[in-house]
Amino acid sequence: MINQCFLYYKFFVTIFFIGSLISCVDNVSNPNDNINKTNEITITVYSPISNDSLHMGKNIINYTSLDMLNGVGLSTFQVFVGYDQISAQLLQSFYVDEKGNIPIIYIHSDSLEKKLNLSPYNLPSIFNYWITVYDKNGNYKISPTFTNLILDKKPEAPTNLTLTKITSTSYNLFWDDNSSNEDYYELWRKDGVGGVYQKIATLSKNTISKNENVYSSSVNYFFKIRATNVYGNSKFSNEVSIANSNIDGAPSNLVAQALGASRIQLNWKDNISGELGFRIQRALTESLDFVQIGIVAENVTEFVDENLSANTEYKYHVAAFTSSSQTNWSNLSYTTTFNKDVPAPTGLVANFNMTVKAVELHWNDNTTLESGSIIERKSSAGDEYVDLAYTDQNVNSFFDYNVENNKIYYYRVRYLANEGFRTQPSNEDTAYVPQIPPKAPSNLKIYEFAAGSLYGLTWTDNSDDETSFQIERRESGTNNFKYIEISPNTTAYNDNAPSASNIYYYKIRSNRNGLYSAYSNEVSTSGSTSGLIAPSELKAEKVVSKLAVNLSWKDNSSNELGFIIERMSTDNPTYVEIKRVGPNVKSFEDNGPGIYYTGTFYYRIKAFNGQSESAYSSVAVINIQP
Repeated sequence: MINQCFLYYKFFVTIFFIGSLISCVDNVSNPNDNINKTNEITITVYSPISNDSLHMGKNIINYTSLDMLNGVGLSTFQVFVGYDQISAQLLQSFYVDEKGNIPIIYIHSDSLEKKLNLSPYNLPSIFNYWITVYDKNGNYKISPTFTNLILDKKPEAPTNLTLTKITSTSYNLFWDDNSSNEDYYELWRKDGVGGVYQKIATLSKNTISKNENVYSSSVNYFFKIRATNVYGNSKFSNEVSIANSNIDGAPSNLVAQALGASRIQLNWKDNISGELGFRIQRALTESLDFVQIGIVAENVTEFVDENLSANTEYKYHVAAFTSSSQTNWSNLSYTTTFNKDVPAPTGLVANFNMTVKAVELHWNDNTTLESGSIIERKSSAGDEYVDLAYTDQNVNSFFDYNVENNKIYYYRVRYLANEGFRTQPSNEDTAYVPQIPPKAPSNLKIYEFAAGSLYGLTWTDNSDDETSFQIERRESGTNNFKYIEISPNTTAYNDNAPSASNIYYYKIRSNRNGLYSAYSNEVSTSGSTSGLIAPSELKAEKVVSKLAVNLSWKDNSSNELGFIIERMSTDNPTYVEIKRVGPNVKSFEDNGPGIYYTGTFYYRIKAFNGQSESAYSSVAVINIQP
């Protein structure tokens, strides 16, 4: 991307922090904060620098990098290397993540071998390197060139040596081969705690296991191993002993599930604490020759085996290991791959929808070979995914309403293929469900029922999950507040003002278990409306096909608690109350008792609240004929 300086005849090396995050970057929380007060990108490398030593395998660069003042954000880090008269080459690119965190950048001797097309035995002893950092607009900064870094070509040490008991005098030793340039391995043993280590075997390069016989079942034998080449010996591996072999807690419930023609997913139960990880081995069903296909970290209980053959049956087992021993193997699990692969869903995005109060999922539908989608969810990073829901074919969205406030949920989606298998999962995405207060009430109004002393409040309840309402009353010109708690689903309240000579201000909010909404509008006693307005336009009409009268009217008040309906007839010439209906009701069907054919009936209606009643409406008259 940049031609300048690339032809330094030197070797340019970046260095990866794998084992520990040794303050790899000081601003790892967010490198794009405007801490840098200059108008250019900065990068500072603390180690390795010129004349430092490197080793085979992974090495770490300790650095900081900041975007320019008011910049758009850092984007990419590129490592360039060179040596002797070889032109500098781009070794590897590293990217700032979606949250703006600067990457851990590294160089591995394996990367050098592949990039420079060299065998590990022919790697040069002296290297040079630099780093170029870009922002999102393509602006860049090049670090200084670090020269004469010395590469120690001794092999990397083997790790994770474990000892598994076969019989009382025979054991299996197993380790991780981390080196690409060993000539052979040396196995060392000591007999008893007070013994002296002696080399007991030389093993060919790339060996990762050996069965070893001992002389006595009553002696505690110790083992360790190291890699060797013409440049010297690696460090020894961890030490293991017979006394600590075959720890309890073997994995159980191993299940192998084919995800198509080329992948099988393994899941198991972790029955041990303090393990370093799990070893996964595979064999063809008819074979006794298991091969290790993967190692996963502690507490991981899922693994996907890839690049398999179609229509082939495989078997698997899993074991946990510590620094000195290994559990027995789990149960064997068998499964057969299918005829074809189906692509997984992609582009899964999970966001909390505040309007519907649900996590909203969307993903890309990449196939017509599915019968539907499977949504999987877990409630914490360490949990196992479980099936949450199933969708129909070609559906690529889902709403998860079964969520709790102040919680993070993890999601992924698979297809259920037409052949009956589950595909690989989509990418994982998370959604945070915040603490959501209830909706605020609105349209607060105030009415004066008794001059200077009794006031009625009404409002619109916009929430469906409040546990109460809280009215705030404030006395004018003071800091005297009173908070009044009232029941949920209430839309009216009458308050006795302490003093007729003061003005009082009111506002109201919803409450759900201590989580409050915003306040409504504010009203005051100085702007109150007195009384209730009578309903109008009362009509009475015969209901077709049955003996009943339908009443309708116009509601002219906003502070009523309901309406009182009264009726009179020619046979009973006194009005009697026949029904009370709730606020905002505008119709009622009168079907008796007291209704009869060939009678004339008179109706009137009035509004009421806790302290007063309105005037009557006009009278509606109807004569009922058969």
